[in-house]
Amino acid sequence: MTVRSYIDEELQLKAEVPALRLRDDGVLSGDENGKDDLFAQVRAKATSPPDVLVGPDSNPTLSFTSGSEGRPKGVLGRHYSLTKYFTWMAERFQLSSESRFTLLSGIAHDPVQRDIFTPLFLGAQLLVPSKEDIQHEKLAEWMREHKPTVTHLTPAMGQILVGGAAAEFPSLDRAFFVGDILTTRDCRSLQRLAVNANIVNMYGTTETQR
Repeated sequence: MTVRSYIDEELQLKAEVPALRLRDDGVLSGDENGKDDLFAQVRAKATSPPDVLVGPDSNPTLSFTSGSEGRPKGVLGRHYSLTKYFTWMAERFQLSSESRFTLLSGIAHDPVQRDIFTPLFLGAQLLVPSKEDIQHEKLAEWMREHKPTVTHLTPAMGQILVGGAAAEFPSLDRAFFVGDILTTRDCRSLQRLAVNANIVNMYGTTETQR
C-alpha cells in the first residue's frame, strides 16, 4: 500500500500500463491477446520531447533489497548516481556497445538497474531468457546458444546456472555476483563451464546508490 501511494501521489505518471507483451515482430501490446499496438495513438508524439523536467536528483528507479534483514526495503535511485555508475562500469570492466548482457533478475529487484539500464546506456544487446529456460541445465544451454558476454548473478542464480549442466559457454567474459556470500566453490563451478569468465564480487550494492 505504501508503494501504491508513492506511485499515485509522488511520481506523477503520464500513463500506467498493467501488462506488456512484446511480439516476435517487435510490436509492444498491452492487451491479453497481444494484437493491438499499444502505442498506435501516441506514436506521433515520438518526435516531441516530453513535458517532464529531469535533473540529477530525480528518481528514475524504485527497487528493493532482498530482505536479508527480514523485510525488503524500497530504495530510490538517482539519475546522477546511475549515469556516473554506468560510465565507471564501462571503463573499469571494458564494456561497450558490442557487449551482450543477460537479464536474469526479477524487474522489482535492484540488479535490474545493472541488467537493463547498463546495456541501454551503452547501446549494447540485452538477452532475455524465457521463464522455461531459467532452470537447471536449460539455462546453461540457453547461454551456450545466445553467447552473452556479461551476466549479473546472485550466488543462488549461479548455482541454478551450473547445477547439473554440461553445456559450456566460453563467450562469457564478465560475471558480476551480488546479494549473498560468494564461495570459491561457486566460482570454480562457473568457470568449469565458462572458461573465459572473469568473476567480480560486488557484494550487496542496493543502498550504495551504485
